[in-house]
Amino acid sequence: MVLTPFLSRIAFFTLVALSTCAAAGAQNTQGNKSQPEQDDSDIALLWNMPLADLLQVRVTVASGNPESITEAAGTVTSYAAQDINKLGLNTLAQLASLTPGYSTYSNIGEHTLETRGQKAGGFDNNRHLLLIDGIPANHIRAYTAQVDHNLPLHFADQVDFLRGPASALYGVSAFYGVISINPALSNRRSSQPGTAVQVQASDNTSSIKFNRFINTDTAQGLISASHYQQQASLEPVASNPSQLNFDNQTSEFAFSKWQWDKGALTGLTAGAMYSSKKGGLGNFWADYSSDKNHITWKNFLAYAKYEKELSANLVSHSYIKYGYSSEDAEYYNATESERSAYSYPFHNYQAQTELHWHLEGAQHITAGINLDSRYGEAEDVEVAGVSRVTPKTPTVLTQSFYVQYKNEFDVLDGSLLTLGARLDNGSADSESYQQVSPRIAFVQKFNRWLSVKTLYAEALRGPSVKELGVNNEVRIEQPSVELQDLKPETIRSVELAPYIELNNWLMGLTFYSNKTSRYLARDWSQFGEYINIEQGFTSTGIELELNYAINKNVKLFANASSSKTEDNSGNAFLDVPRKKINLGWMWSMLGSAPINGAVTYTSVYDYANNLTNTNANNSAASLVNVNIAYPMNRHMQVGLNVTNVFDDRAYWLLNGEANVQMPAREARLDLTFSF
Repeated sequence: MVLTPFLSRIAFFTLVALSTCAAAGAQNTQGNKSQPEQDDSDIALLWNMPLADLLQVRVTVASGNPESITEAAGTVTSYAAQDINKLGLNTLAQLASLTPGYSTYSNIGEHTLETRGQKAGGFDNNRHLLLIDGIPANHIRAYTAQVDHNLPLHFADQVDFLRGPASALYGVSAFYGVISINPALSNRRSSQPGTAVQVQASDNTSSIKFNRFINTDTAQGLISASHYQQQASLEPVASNPSQLNFDNQTSEFAFSKWQWDKGALTGLTAGAMYSSKKGGLGNFWADYSSDKNHITWKNFLAYAKYEKELSANLVSHSYIKYGYSSEDAEYYNATESERSAYSYPFHNYQAQTELHWHLEGAQHITAGINLDSRYGEAEDVEVAGVSRVTPKTPTVLTQSFYVQYKNEFDVLDGSLLTLGARLDNGSADSESYQQVSPRIAFVQKFNRWLSVKTLYAEALRGPSVKELGVNNEVRIEQPSVELQDLKPETIRSVELAPYIELNNWLMGLTFYSNKTSRYLARDWSQFGEYINIEQGFTSTGIELELNYAINKNVKLFANASSSKTEDNSGNAFLDVPRKKINLGWMWSMLGSAPINGAVTYTSVYDYANNLTNTNANNSAASLVNVNIAYPMNRHMQVGLNVTNVFDDRAYWLLNGEANVQMPAREARLDLTFSF
């Protein structure tokens, strides 16, 4: 009998589980029969915690200060570590698909975020700011946000999704939204097990994740790492047998952080992150594909943060960061007779300092300065078998100054006002821009259960190293062509959001309108240069988010989003679902059994498309996912995760045409150890 890889993994996991249970049973037989007391290494402390109480959650992503979700100066959805574990999710793309206003799709082997009816495609998933421990972590070349298995979530204590522009606080790239990941030790000290290891395997994927929590007399630390392997599905793209989906990937991740809270180094935090993803370029960008095609993304950053109390009401927060990113690719023509290859390295230096003044009453002022410098090195490349040199990119220098004022007034049950503005000065060789991004957030609390937010914000996304570098290459290769200087694209957003907070209920209803101008896009009809599209986009929509905690062990959630995005001529924004529904049930206990897990339902539908491909009519998707975990003993947990239970093979769209099928049903086994 020959075992498939999936059955082999089942057999292996079963053998390990039985051996561990037998050993645990033998120990219990030899010792007393009473239940042992819980200690810091008990796996239940990490995977069987009560569900997060959303009414007590504090988020900082909206204003830089801890706020409740109902009082935050923005629309935020927050996920605690215990909820992410019960959902069985590993990546930001998976978590975004459950978040109101967000969805994801796949193209060129990359997962891309859509927010409120707008998106950027493929390699340019660059309109969301990604923060890790408060430090910008986007890939340097194009501000690309990592949302795949090269940034797993096993090291996170909390993940926050801010919907809407936030350049008034964060500057360039906080365009459609901000995603903030707080590492696990940020909010805990001794409640974590010393070491946790998780192994996951399915028929097409395998991964191992590692967390090590360290406590000393003066500091606490985290060392986290992961390795992920995925085989290519090799499914036809748009029913074309010569174009297969090479969505294979090998992803690696490492993160380390030390935080001093006693002694001479009190207030200092030092950290580093490394991520790598090598993929097969998915559906490629032509009507053919090859198993020789691949692309590798690498991202490294090292940072130091320092917090200092200067007086009773004045605190400084500062950080310095060095980043290194690379993009390496190799691909062939249809006959595999011509090879193209490149390797682009990039560097980033960033420093920020800000002051927080706590004035009389609830008044609070934040003011800061940020300096950001990034560039790409000159490199040898090969295009269709011909070697040439890609010149050093222009150095993109951004100098930013920002201020924010917050106060609470005694009107009805309280009125919260947040005012802010940021000035960004960007330059690269002869090109430059200056942009002011304002924000106003007003939260009126009518009573203890009803509050209403009114929000206005503007944001920008300045030309990236990639966009300026590509245009610089075109100018060198086509000296007779005059390219226009690139300007930052901008977005203006207005939101109205009533919230109801009643006992164990939390409900938010958000109405929004976004206006995007000077959209930056690549013009493939000419020389592949980047241009500003003067035709603007307007997106309007509504989002409903509901959470209900039946008790500390059972929680229900539901959200729905509806958006409409058109340009100034009334043409719809293609490939984005205009409607989405999520339903979920999470639990920590089933009766008296310590079984934890979740069941979720996601429906995305109503795409704008061309309908010339018959499969485009099948773009609507209804997906059911199930995750169940059971602690075998104090130090081991087994789990089963099934995605797309009913095997709905809907299509992602590309330019309004059916392109890549969504993943088929998959069963994954999980083993988690703590010691």
